[in-house]
Amino acid sequence: IEVNGSANVIVIYKDEVGLFKKTDVTSDDVSNDVPEFEITTDLDDLNLIAGRIDSEILEDLENSKFVQEIRLDYPIHAFLSTAVNVVNSSGVNRLKVDGVNITGIDQTVCIIDSGVDYTLSALGGGFGSGFRVVSGFDFVNSDNNPMDDHGHGTHVAGIVGSSNTVVGVAPNVTITAVKILDNNGGGNTSNLLSGLQWCIDNKAQFNISVISMSLGCGSFSNYCDTSTDCNSDLIAAKVNDAVSKNISVIAATGNSGSTTSIASPACITNVTAVGATNKNDGFYSD
Repeated sequence: IEVNGSANVIVIYKDEVGLFKKTDVTSDDVSNDVPEFEITTDLDDLNLIAGRIDSEILEDLENSKFVQEIRLDYPIHAFLSTAVNVVNSSGVNRLKVDGVNITGIDQTVCIIDSGVDYTLSALGGGFGSGFRVVSGFDFVNSDNNPMDDHGHGTHVAGIVGSSNTVVGVAPNVTITAVKILDNNGGGNTSNLLSGLQWCIDNKAQFNISVISMSLGCGSFSNYCDTSTDCNSDLIAAKVNDAVSKNISVIAATGNSGSTTSIASPACITNVTAVGATNKNDGFYSD
């Protein structure tokens, strides 16, 4: 705030207030107490709201009896990997279980990224019921159209499920696209939390069995479930909720060239962390 004049923050409010007579706290209490704080994210199960503040709003939040903690809403960014040929996905396409090819049929992957260009024929050529990209949400623009304006999410979706000239790992999979990264490939942890919640809330409707995240923040040399850096503890709570509902959660490690650390959310215990190699099967250090 001192440098830029404002900052994105996460505000964690108290469960209850009062000494002798306890009163439950809601996000409305914070909003009414500090009306100039414009809430952009509201996750009541984590007692969490988010928004952008200046120094005056910060002081008001610090003085609010309803506020327990104020954190930076850490920025996150896209992690880009190489093509499906590097992972020999064609070998997976030929595998069978009980005589049935493993192609992703009847399964849905929830891709949390920069959106998906669902107009591409390789990804079904449309959006909504009857198409392969069956649903989604745009948390950047707050609408129901998760069109990719960066390209990264579409790249990830292609690796997962392209069914055209380059065949993805699961060419018959259904996709839900959750856009949390902007046209520069940047975002924040509050939208990541909202994206995870969307995937969890829509599991039953779309049979979501996998969450994919090729994005992250920071660098960790051990499990980060309890770390407040990059708000990893809050993300871990959402990941654990997803896993408890039989959703596998996958995240890129970061590809930063480190041999001793990975980014969040890949460092969370219940996340399957995935690294990358280059086209020569060597260590990827972009």
